[in-house]
Amino acid sequence: MTARNEAAMVPLDALSFPLWGSQLIEASAGTGKTYTIASLYVRLVLGHGALPGQRPLTPPDILVVTFTRAATQELRDRIRKRLNEAAACFLGDSEGDEFLCGLRDEYEPAHWPGCARQLRIAAEWMDDAAVSTIDAWCYRMLREHAFDSASLFDVEMDVNGGERAAEATADYWRLYIAPLAPDDLGRVLQAIAAQMSDKRNAANCDALADILHRRWLAQAPSYADDTPAPADILAALKQRSAACKAPWRQWVPELRELLQAAYDDNLFHKNRLRVNSWQGWLDKLQEWADDPHSRLPFDTSVAAWWRLTPGGLAEVWKDGTPPEHPGFQAMESLLQEIEALDADLARIFPHAARWVAQRVAELRRQRAMLDFNGLLEQLDGALRGPNGVRLADLIRQQFPAALIDEFQDTNPIQYRIFDCIYNIDTNREDALLALIGDPKQAIYRFRGADIHAYLAARRACAGRIHTLGSNYRSSAAMVGAVNHLFRAAEQARRKGAFLFRQGGADASAPEDNPVPFLPVEAAADPGEWWVDGQQAGALSIWCDTRYDKRGACAEAVAAACASEILRLLQLGAQERAGFRKNGEFRALQSSDIAILVNNRTEAGRLRDELGSRGIRSVYLSDDSSVYHSEAAADVLAWLRACAEPENGGYVRAALATAALGKNWSELDAFVRDEVRWEAMLERFAGYKEQWRKRGVLPMLRSYMHDFGVPARLFAQQDAGGQEGERQLTDLLHLAELLQAASTSHDGEHALIRHLEECIEEGGQASVDGDASRLRLESDAGLVQIVTVHKSKGLEYPLVFYPYAYHCRPEIALELPAAWHDETGGQRVLANLEDATDAQRQKILASREHERLAEDMRKLYVALTRARHATWVALAPVDLLGSSAMGYLLGGSDACSADTLQDSLAGLVGDSSDISVADFPQTLEGRYQHGDPTAFDPVWRSMSRRVEQRWSLSSYSSLSRLAVERFEHAAALHPDIANLALPDEARLETFLEGWLAEAAVQEATDLQAEWQPDADAVAQATGMHAFPKGATAGSLLHDLLEWVFKKGVRQALADHTALRAEVERRCHSRGWQAHTDVVADWLQGFFTHSFQLALPGGQAAGDLVLADLAVALPEMEFWFGVRDADLPLLDAVVTRHFVAGRPRAVIAAGRLNGMLRGFVDLVFEHEGRYYVADYKSNWLGATRLAYDGQAIADAILEHRYDLQSAIYLFALHRLLKSRLGDRYDYEQHVGGALVFFVRGIHSPSQGLHIERPPLAVIEQMESLFSGMQEGVPPCN
Repeated sequence: MTARNEAAMVPLDALSFPLWGSQLIEASAGTGKTYTIASLYVRLVLGHGALPGQRPLTPPDILVVTFTRAATQELRDRIRKRLNEAAACFLGDSEGDEFLCGLRDEYEPAHWPGCARQLRIAAEWMDDAAVSTIDAWCYRMLREHAFDSASLFDVEMDVNGGERAAEATADYWRLYIAPLAPDDLGRVLQAIAAQMSDKRNAANCDALADILHRRWLAQAPSYADDTPAPADILAALKQRSAACKAPWRQWVPELRELLQAAYDDNLFHKNRLRVNSWQGWLDKLQEWADDPHSRLPFDTSVAAWWRLTPGGLAEVWKDGTPPEHPGFQAMESLLQEIEALDADLARIFPHAARWVAQRVAELRRQRAMLDFNGLLEQLDGALRGPNGVRLADLIRQQFPAALIDEFQDTNPIQYRIFDCIYNIDTNREDALLALIGDPKQAIYRFRGADIHAYLAARRACAGRIHTLGSNYRSSAAMVGAVNHLFRAAEQARRKGAFLFRQGGADASAPEDNPVPFLPVEAAADPGEWWVDGQQAGALSIWCDTRYDKRGACAEAVAAACASEILRLLQLGAQERAGFRKNGEFRALQSSDIAILVNNRTEAGRLRDELGSRGIRSVYLSDDSSVYHSEAAADVLAWLRACAEPENGGYVRAALATAALGKNWSELDAFVRDEVRWEAMLERFAGYKEQWRKRGVLPMLRSYMHDFGVPARLFAQQDAGGQEGERQLTDLLHLAELLQAASTSHDGEHALIRHLEECIEEGGQASVDGDASRLRLESDAGLVQIVTVHKSKGLEYPLVFYPYAYHCRPEIALELPAAWHDETGGQRVLANLEDATDAQRQKILASREHERLAEDMRKLYVALTRARHATWVALAPVDLLGSSAMGYLLGGSDACSADTLQDSLAGLVGDSSDISVADFPQTLEGRYQHGDPTAFDPVWRSMSRRVEQRWSLSSYSSLSRLAVERFEHAAALHPDIANLALPDEARLETFLEGWLAEAAVQEATDLQAEWQPDADAVAQATGMHAFPKGATAGSLLHDLLEWVFKKGVRQALADHTALRAEVERRCHSRGWQAHTDVVADWLQGFFTHSFQLALPGGQAAGDLVLADLAVALPEMEFWFGVRDADLPLLDAVVTRHFVAGRPRAVIAAGRLNGMLRGFVDLVFEHEGRYYVADYKSNWLGATRLAYDGQAIADAILEHRYDLQSAIYLFALHRLLKSRLGDRYDYEQHVGGALVFFVRGIHSPSQGLHIERPPLAVIEQMESLFSGMQEGVPPCN
């Protein structure tokens, strides 16, 4: 079906819009897309307009998909608000808008209360509504339909695909690159260097990984699978190179004789062809022909490439024609032949990309990981697989209605997924699929979005295309200006305004154009924009033909933009510029202004100009990572100095950072004054000690406090200098991110390497936290500098788009080159030799066409952000003719210095909403701004008494109340009784760290108790020689968890794969030497037969973890606690867990709130359920050190008895809720197991078991419920 056969689009009526079938809604900028979605949602909840047999839907039944996490929350809130507004309208509590009143009128008044109740329930249900991003929804579908999609129940998200790509590239390097001969390796390194973005770095495996990840991997499925390996490519190139050089060994002497004879006979102009030149060229040619490894005879800029051809010789020949020789003829194509060899060498990249992509997929399968693209691909594959029809039916029944927002930013895979589920072209009546988007705003091609996928959906929805034609954002003048510009292009340009029109230039046939520009009407009244007592224009175009060089023009544009903003803000401060609505006037403020830019360079130039005029601004970008900030480099210098205080160079670099603000004289004084320098080195040594003891966050806070960083930055800001608040926020944000990362990086240097990598990669949202720069409340009062891509979906009162002439034309093919053919299908060229010159030119023209089309859409986005006015700057620079504005003007010929003014006048025509002027005069004053949000704080005091605060606690926080020498712990942390941290999987890791910190403060004789015998440590073997401490415990814990999640039988069946996993984890910590020991221990732990001797003499069969049929690792639990007496709880545990033994006790405290934890393992054995926890504590150098007495001592020392009691109680609660009346503690509860994993071969098996009587569990139940009846008092 072609676009020509599509029916005309119809205006959307939210009341009569069909709530079945496949419908496409095209919503131009500002036309109320979100309002429409929320209104359709209201109808779906009420079942309004449903076909016979269809029912009203609930929020979990209605799928709403958008493309960012921030947008999902906003959309959820907007829908909830709309549901409440509708309910209020039906109850008569509010008048409601036209849509709600019309909807209410279609129901009998007697039904209005029932409708309101449905709407209220739906609004309260919105927290469970199916509003999500596409990747989150795919993840949910794969988990909920794991059997039908052949997916794992639990997968780990691979948030940093670069790590997997680097790992796979290293494997590729070892297999294909490292074995090459030195000369072949050199050629490969040259090819890698040619594609590197940063030529300062070395061409190596890391560089190849970066090239593949950045450029080649995305198109890997498109590359031919028969691409030869690098060794085969190089062998073939050697043969071709030898064949190319072979005749030259004979030709060079012959050419020398010919030219020498001509020289002797004075046949050519010797001043134009000097003897030393042609002789040197021939010498180079001879050397090149004789050297099989030489690539070029001379540099490509040398004149010999032309002069030694028949045409080049003819230019210098005096009379007649130059001598003929095949060597002269061959020189015409020699460079092209050599470049063709280089192009063939570039085939290593598609070969590497295809292999690495397959290897990455294999690594993810082995580790049960998926990246975001993998989620879509797996669901897409499942829907097109043998069980796809059933899976599609299940999802369609689960979501009878789907509203897909921002569908213009879809890609072919996303489109296929929804097409498989809802059969778009069949327009089925049992479900609704509404695709909402605007192809004129499809500007995310760099993220993988493909407008041709949207156009395919548009063709499939022929006859069911609806439009929103009223703009509720901008003033009538602003709407009129945008209409005028794009309507002119739609009518005057053969391809239409957005370059998609097929056929002739007749704009009266919209069916010829799948992306037409349809003018919209202004439906809102945002007020009027006034300057100096009169209403100002909507669109101002600055044009100055004096600037035809990019650099000078860029500086002039930035100065003009900043000067105009300064003028307007000064007028606003005098209340001579602002907004008038309903008789009220509001003066212009900085927050009313947004400047749209294309990149960070433009933003930096504008910020400098604004800052020089005293105008504060904030830059917002999609890649605004805190790792891109200046603070990141400062923190990196600080960390290096604190990690190596003995390195004077690092310390000097730290002192010279911008955040410290020390001048040259201060820095010089440190170097010259030896006493001061030694004192400074001692200070940094103290920071190193603090880092090791307390962590990186406290250390960095102390560092900044000692050097007065916060005070200095705020003082600078108050003085109108740098943005101190922003810089301090970035510093603190980095400190928090580093603290989070320190849990998975062992040691100072590992954390420094982590920060270096984050700075290099720009930072990513990950498990460590969001790396985006934190927004400040004060940012809202500044001039906003925003990239055009970031501004999409936003609106501002005033908008400046000063670099509207900017573009990046396609002037050469950069491989891999992707483009779309005539049918809209994507094609990829992986090697230049795979296409003829004509084909390459056609591909280049197609890519340039697509680039210009997207730039037109980007320009449309930029011009539709303003409510009142927009400013654009133009100049006859070389880029203008290739830009979107150049296309509006008529192309390159219309954009020269001689024609630009006339072209612009023709474009503007008689529009009263557009004005043309020269660049504004440069103003050098400073803006004296007042803070409209400033106020004198009035501190409030609380008069009522808080009896008991609500808190979230865990075993970790409770155990810290019972550490030995409680009074010393309280000295370290005065508020320890109220300290409650979230529980983690590695509980003993935290406790070891805590006790180590407390032990540092103890007397020397007590410290000696913690030190194991040095000789015993030296004699330790096997797992007893494995490193001790938090990191080692975390590794063993993670390996046990990994085996359970992978499947015990599957993990143990392949010992080679198991060993590889162990080696990978040990290698990252420098423990490769322990790989075999840990792998054998891991295998043995799961196959060991543990003898269970339950307290009370109850019989239980031997336990083999590998034989468990029901096992749940890392079970999370929460339960409520009502004002529990903690000493009384501790007394119950002390009486019944490892009874009769002394231990540290909880002396005081109450808990009111929630208790949370993670149980290492919950399993069922012989009909009983058990909780188990792993401990990696080092009790001695041999297995005999793990006897029952030593294990009991360790349990009491760390209060693992309290942990067992809490976990056993959580199991009791779980079984009681799941089994109901069938639950019997004596029958179903086995007990709490504590595995000391290093001691499984000791007589005690390294195992401790607790199973208290039911009465103990009931006493804990009473205490957690706030009752003490039946609980014996503390001794």
